[in-house]
Amino acid sequence: MNATVQLGERLLSSTAVSGRELIRQQLTCARTTWNQLSKDIAERCRQCQEHADTVRMFTDSLTQLNMWLDESMNRLSDAEKCSVENLEKCKDQLKTLKVCQTIHISLYLMTCTLNVTLFVFMPLMCFVCYLESFS
Repeated sequence: MNATVQLGERLLSSTAVSGRELIRQQLTCARTTWNQLSKDIAERCRQCQEHADTVRMFTDSLTQLNMWLDESMNRLSDAEKCSVENLEKCKDQLKTLKVCQTIHISLYLMTCTLNVTLFVFMPLMCFVCYLESFS
């Protein structure tokens, strides 16, 4: 961009008066477009960073949940056989596991939605970073 602007400015001094205004307008238009593109890229990068932070938080939370689910499954497989004496304990364990199952399904659906969002934003983010390398 800078090289193009410099060429245009040098061209101004060697151009007839009638053509100078056209060159000035073209330079102004190029600067305006460049500035708007720079603002749009910065906004997209901010949005991508926000999505990346959300994904990181979700991944951490999902990791913790999966560890807890694994531990619960191990406890369930190691649990005593249900008997009259420990029936209430077994009921409580089953209730807890049902709640966990509901949470797990909800997190799975969130993951699917987030993956679709990332599928759309990641190529755009790469393109934006590519454009930033020219500034």
